[in-house]
Amino acid sequence: MQTLIDTLSIIVHSGKVCNHTSTEKPFYCDLCGKKFSRKDHMRDHIRSVHMKEGVRCSHCSRSFATKSSLKRHKIQHSKKNVLSKAKYRCDLCSKKYADKRQLRDHLNKHYNL
Repeated sequence: MQTLIDTLSIIVHSGKVCNHTSTEKPFYCDLCGKKFSRKDHMRDHIRSVHMKEGVRCSHCSRSFATKSSLKRHKIQHSKKNVLSKAKYRCDLCSKKYADKRQLRDHLNKHYNL
């Protein structure tokens, strides 16, 4: 049975530890020179910017290198859609809400309730 220390030793030895504070960017795009800290980020960049491959948004036709990037982007479209259908507006700050409960909860924040 492996212990946590054994697992960490394997990860460190294999070089798979992610250093979020590193400013080193050893990978660069041959087409535009942009630098990247990770090879997979460089590949995503090349795919989405230079090759126009990847996945397209059905709402606005923007292209994304990964499905997860597209999913994050689509949330913005759904937020805009919800706000356009909002019927309840706060008289104090003009924010809009889709239902009365959301507006009531919002008003409680204005009045510190």
